[in-house]
Amino acid sequence: MLSRTISVIALVLSGVMAAQVRAVDLEQVIAGDHRKAEEKARDQYRHPLETLRFFGLKPDMKVVEIQPIGGWYTKIIAPYLKEHGVYYGAIGESDRMTLKFMKP
Repeated sequence: MLSRTISVIALVLSGVMAAQVRAVDLEQVIAGDHRKAEEKARDQYRHPLETLRFFGLKPDMKVVEIQPIGGWYTKIIAPYLKEHGVYYGAIGESDRMTLKFMKP
């Protein structure tokens, strides 16, 4: 009985720790060296951490970004999903929408 209790406590704690790691990882991606200083300067106006948390972004999701022109969010979302999720960029061409999927 004691071993089951310890197992349940460990399982609960691992879930709590995983949730904390996800939040830290998103913050690390936002602060990453792969983003230019000009892109980071816009963070104070665009609030990427708060925005992506609001939309419920999780590292194991599949995300389709429509018209990722400029790549501001792409440079945050794609690296965040790299290990466990999937990122697709849907790019339109000319007067009709042709989807091209990119996986970084």
